[in-house]
Amino acid sequence: MHDRERKEALRVSPRKSLSQHFLVNPQVALRIVEAAEISSSDPVLEIGPGRGALTGFLLERSRKVVAVEVDPRLCSLLRERFGGDPKFTLVEGDVLKVNLGELMSEGRWTVVANLPYHITSPVLFLLSEHREKVRRAVVMVQREVGRRMTASPGSRDYGLLSVMLRLDARPEYLFEVRPGNFFPRPKVKSAVVRLDFTEPYPLQPKDREIFKRLVRAAFGGRRKMLRNSLSSLAPPEVLSEASRRAGVDLSLRAEQVPLEGFVMLADSLRS
Repeated sequence: MHDRERKEALRVSPRKSLSQHFLVNPQVALRIVEAAEISSSDPVLEIGPGRGALTGFLLERSRKVVAVEVDPRLCSLLRERFGGDPKFTLVEGDVLKVNLGELMSEGRWTVVANLPYHITSPVLFLLSEHREKVRRAVVMVQREVGRRMTASPGSRDYGLLSVMLRLDARPEYLFEVRPGNFFPRPKVKSAVVRLDFTEPYPLQPKDREIFKRLVRAAFGGRRKMLRNSLSSLAPPEVLSEASRRAGVDLSLRAEQVPLEGFVMLADSLRS
């Protein structure tokens, strides 16, 4: 299955240290790119292009593609395949260390990525930091991560990632990708998720740093009631008064609290 793509992948042996699993099914690649809803005027940031399974489709549809790849071996392959296209720019480096603000210096960008498993959450949080520069992001992640990204309060998967991402974007779980579509085969299924950064949560915290500390503390003691997991943030009487003003019961556990509740509690603690 997909023999030509698999032979291409073999030109660069996958590195386990970089969580490399090359997508070798062009039909899946096309489906991912179509989900990004790219127009001919859109600039695109591709994170972790690998051997370019998505890159060609992205170049066909967009105004330009800036690809960030950390593996020098893959960079050589990408230059060979796409270096002659004036719409293609390759940045060799770690996306977590690259200045994305400088890369996305004009307008709002579409981000497309087959994210390496070991840096998924840091990259997602990085995109949130640059939310004013990103229109939408379509990312392929481990299925379990995709479920956490899109989980609702009260569900088993609802957690820190669910809350922090929904603050800045509307997440949508699109479809799953089986291990046989990659080389080498991963041990888990993948999922494709779309994040619409033009639709942030309507209620925003007055102080994002207080909000972040609150949410991290709450989910850091996931099995604890809020009055216990948040005890490091403020004295009991201050927490009690903030709870009263916010209308959030401190006997709840973090996974039971909707995003609105976290925002109102953070704002009450701030004041």
